[in-house]
Amino acid sequence: MAFAVEDFEDLVRLLEQHPEWRDRLRATLLGGEFQELPAAVRELVAAQQRTEARLAELAAAQQRTEARVDELAAAQQRTEAAQRLIEARLEELAAAQQRTEARLAELAAAQQRTDEALERLARTVDAAVAALTARMDEMTTEFGYMYEIFFRLRAPALFRRWLRRPRPVEVEDLALLDSATENGTVTQQEAEEIALTDLVLEGQDVQTREPAYLAVEVSRTINPDDVERARQRAAILRKAGLTARAAVGGRRITAEAQAAADSAGVLVALSLAQPA
Repeated sequence: MAFAVEDFEDLVRLLEQHPEWRDRLRATLLGGEFQELPAAVRELVAAQQRTEARLAELAAAQQRTEARVDELAAAQQRTEAAQRLIEARLEELAAAQQRTEARLAELAAAQQRTDEALERLARTVDAAVAALTARMDEMTTEFGYMYEIFFRLRAPALFRRWLRRPRPVEVEDLALLDSATENGTVTQQEAEEIALTDLVLEGQDVQTREPAYLAVEVSRTINPDDVERARQRAAILRKAGLTARAAVGGRRITAEAQAAADSAGVLVALSLAQPA
């Protein structure tokens, strides 16, 4: 049968009046796949929403990444700038180290020259000291001889407190000493010791008026050794049978020597006059 417009309008009214017919008609006309289209569209919309959300997340992550990259780039720039500063500083330090090493080399060379000069000076000083010492030894010996001669000449004035008319005598003129050496009372070594006495004086004891002798050791500055030698040599003279006392003479006497002389009963004769 033919389908007129009026009939179509009637069909529309009927479909409007019966919505369930529309669904049936739609399923009839479009099939089952069309029925599934809204659900598919909703799924697509949901997928699109999820995609957009993911894209938003990715965009945010990208922004964070770009910000992090910017931060890293800035940090890298700062690191590179610091590296350049460090390299420049290291170059300065290397140059300073080279200058320091050069200066140290100069100082080492100067120190070596100084050491060599000091060594030469030390050798010169040692030679000069040796020469001076030798000369001083000579002068001391010469001056000692001069003091012995001086005391020999001034004996009457210097020793008159203990001997009347004291006069120097030679050891070899002492007959009793020779006799004592011959009979063994005095040993040969003791006789040689007496021969080394600086000065032997003969006179009369001022108190007993008996013959007496002084064994005198002479030194510019009297020290304890001079006192001890005088004491020992006077003892040898007494051992030989002579009345003898020990005496020392000089310009000055040390405190130790004075104490030793007082303790041993050694006479001390000082003269402020200088040998001519």
